[in-house]
Amino acid sequence: MYAHVRSRAAISPLLFQGQSYIYNRQTPNHFDPREPKVAWTPLFTAGSYVGGYLRIRRLGLRMWFGPGACIFLRGCLLPHEIEHFEGGQRISVAHFCHKSVWDEAGVEFISSKVLPESSG
Repeated sequence: MYAHVRSRAAISPLLFQGQSYIYNRQTPNHFDPREPKVAWTPLFTAGSYVGGYLRIRRLGLRMWFGPGACIFLRGCLLPHEIEHFEGGQRISVAHFCHKSVWDEAGVEFISSKVLPESSG
């Protein structure tokens, strides 16, 4: 339906609207309100640094997020942040797809609703 989607699919088969490339940034505590509540956001890291743990205060979690790590997160529901890091280059890639894209395409997230019991 969209030329930009076809062109992106020719390069990458991922079903995400976009990727955010983050260089050497300590991300403050935040959440991602434009993502669907049922969406999982994959986050990847690369580089040669130490530290940079991912923290989810609401759950009392502090996870290693060093070079080569991959974490799937529901960023719309869980505020998250990156702790201090040091050393060499730190690159993080977040894949995302905003709810507005799914709404425009007419996608209904039935997993976010209670389904009626079957009469079977």
